Amino acid sequence: MPAKRKSEKKEEQVFVEEEGRYVHEEQSARYVGGLRRLTESTFRCRHGRGVFMSPTIRYDGDWHEDEMHGNGELRFLTTGDLYRGQFSHGVFEGTGTYTWASGASYEGAWRANRMHGLGTYTDVNGKVWNGKFYNGTGPGLTPFAGGICKEKAAVKKEVEEAVALKTAGVL
Repeated sequence: MPAKRKSEKKEEQVFVEEEGRYVHEEQSARYVGGLRRLTESTFRCRHGRGVFMSPTIRYDGDWHEDEMHGNGELRFLTTGDLYRGQFSHGVFEGTGTYTWASGASYEGAWRANRMHGLGTYTDVNGKVWNGKFYNGTGPGLTPFAGGICKEKAAVKKEVEEAVALKTAGVL
């Protein structure tokens, strides 16, 4: 019979949650809000409710161990786009509304930063698509760079025109 081992008891890490602020001068970023650190450490991570600002984004919402997690509002300062809704481990996940600077918007389900599930997309002209979206695209829509969608019929027409111009030697 093998000898009995003494049970090795793992030492539990103790965290301290506090409010605070930091400035990251190299990236011109700053944060104000909830922080978490190990009792014996000076390293802190964003945790709880807080606001993060950099030259490209502004996030006001929930954090979990240095990731956007929970509910929040993310503004893309360089494009003017805005997302309000749920996050999971730093990505759009759950329900939320994304509004492009152009005026187009999507309200509904998200998975891994993509429109996925039931939702409503409204284009810049006010035309509305309701239905089930899959992996970033929905009924009758084709995704383009920057998240802008076009009707599949319009895309087909543009492709046909481009092929005709290429065939004619114009392109």
